[in-house]
Amino acid sequence: MPFTQARFGAKIRELREHRQLTITSVAQDIGIAPARLTDLEAGLGMPTGDEVLYLAGRFRCDFAWLIEDGSNNPDDGLEVLFRNEDGTLTSSDRDAIAEFVHLCKAQELLDAVLRRKANAKPSFRFIPSGGHYIAQGIACARSYRRHLGLGDDEIVTNPFDTLRADGLRVFRRAMPADSTIAGLYLMHPTAGSCLLVNYRQDLYRQRFSVMHEAGHAFMDHARPYNISKHGDLESRQLSELRANTFASTFLMPDELLRKLGSKSRWDDTDHVLKTADRLWVTVPALLSALKRSKIIDDETRNRLRAAQLRLPEKRESELVGDYSPSELERKSRLMARGLHINFVLDCMEALTRGDLSIGRVSELLLVLPEDVYEIASLFRVTIRQ
Repeated sequence: MPFTQARFGAKIRELREHRQLTITSVAQDIGIAPARLTDLEAGLGMPTGDEVLYLAGRFRCDFAWLIEDGSNNPDDGLEVLFRNEDGTLTSSDRDAIAEFVHLCKAQELLDAVLRRKANAKPSFRFIPSGGHYIAQGIACARSYRRHLGLGDDEIVTNPFDTLRADGLRVFRRAMPADSTIAGLYLMHPTAGSCLLVNYRQDLYRQRFSVMHEAGHAFMDHARPYNISKHGDLESRQLSELRANTFASTFLMPDELLRKLGSKSRWDDTDHVLKTADRLWVTVPALLSALKRSKIIDDETRNRLRAAQLRLPEKRESELVGDYSPSELERKSRLMARGLHINFVLDCMEALTRGDLSIGRVSELLLVLPEDVYEIASLFRVTIRQ
């Protein structure tokens, strides 16, 4: 396809403006003079190969799309999100979301390299019916549990991996400290349903957030994306109420709650705390589920809420195993950057099999090539020089 400086410059300018970045900051990031970037955006200069690579890396966009005038932007949905959310997302939010989409595309590449496409499960489909949004959320959760082959009273210990195994792209990432984003769902044209969870949230709240976003993915078919803010779990907006109900019912189905105690047991605050920890959920989420299931009434829920019960410690469901304190700390830091264990192991497998180079793997992991060796050591993988 043809390349023109004018079209290339327009793409770069649009990307920069959608990220709400200045010419000076982008130029500094990629190591060129601001005047040079100004000329490139105006179509007045021919970019070097390195400049195209640096710009593609800075904006986490497709290299081929940048240099081919007539090609479609595979991340157009992301750019639509940025345009639509003008004024509601900070530049740091936008950079974090762009990195999240990069990781989703990286997982798509790894699945192809590791030849997993043929083994993918059928996509879960749910068409909401009727006008009662709470009923729709309950029906969807029950249907999805059946799709996964889960028993009515089975506890889901790791919903992140449960969704990943079913073909969704799920990444937890620490959003900027001032971000109001709790989670995000984005339908990507090639990577599919992509779910982001803010790793800065309470550990058990993150489990609810990922199922909340999955609810949007399964039921809000007309919406190409959804951004959930920290207060949305208390929202009365119908689509948010439906996603909340889906998450609650999936993680805490009626049959499971009834198995864990009769109405009289829930007057015991110690039982409430132990059950919340056993289910890996927050106490407020558990109380709401008990009320939904009509196991407790409003008076009991309000009284237990007023007690402000809090679990002293919470477990990380993606780091259950025989890890040393140092390994736990280092792997937690990687997860805060979006690099969960299975994703890293996929990268290491592709590398050790010779399917991807060190340089390519470093790009997927968003690290320098020399950092790949340190990560490999942490996961006890030997890389042949």
